[in-house]
Amino acid sequence: MKRWSFLILVVVAVVAITSIAYNRPTAVEQPKETIATETNSAITKPQSSETSIVNPEPVATVRISPTTRNLLSELKDYRECYFRTDCVTPESDARAAHFFVTQQIAERLDRLVALTRQQTTSNDEFVEIAKQFLSFPDGRVQEQALVLMGSMPPRDGNAQAIMSALRNHHDARLFELAIVELQRYPNDYRATDDFLIETLNTGGHYASQVVARQLLPVLREDNIERYEQTAAELPPNTAKARYLKQVLNEYRLLQQGG
Repeated sequence: MKRWSFLILVVVAVVAITSIAYNRPTAVEQPKETIATETNSAITKPQSSETSIVNPEPVATVRISPTTRNLLSELKDYRECYFRTDCVTPESDARAAHFFVTQQIAERLDRLVALTRQQTTSNDEFVEIAKQFLSFPDGRVQEQALVLMGSMPPRDGNAQAIMSALRNHHDARLFELAIVELQRYPNDYRATDDFLIETLNTGGHYASQVVARQLLPVLREDNIERYEQTAAELPPNTAKARYLKQVLNEYRLLQQGG
């Protein structure tokens, strides 16, 4: 009887120990469960916009006031209606209407000049406005467009726009401004020389004289011979030939320290 009691106690003890061992979490299972939970949480958790979107660097822009925007709009409207010949003016005569419209354009370009001189950078729209009105069929408007271009830092394409607008032109005042402006574009010096020599040879009477008189700042060692050759080919008794020879002599004297 004692033997059976002992066996029963042994069996009960074994069952109890087995049950405890079976229910105890193992060292391997616990980390595995934790890792799985963390991984699922990272996948399903919605990412905030702050972490998922990279904010770009702010783009530097030139702010245009409503007044300036209105000014640009008026210039565009006047240019378009001029070429459509349907501008609303207080004038009934065609020539008077032309004068009125061109005066309005010139005044607004002058106001843009005042704005550009207040800032150190140029606005792309201002540059395009200057280029557009360089080819406008009115000397006063073209003059203000040149002044506007000169009030801003040099831009690629400006020199070509000037030469294209003034080729075969006869307005002496425009050439006075153009020679000064073209000196700001050293990458276009060769094209500038071609343009000025062409003007000396075939340009308008007063335009060619202006070029000859104001050529000194344009002269360099790498272009002086071209202008000397041009002077030799011009009709000798013309004013432009005399002016050109005087300027060439002055350049040579300056080079010699005279």
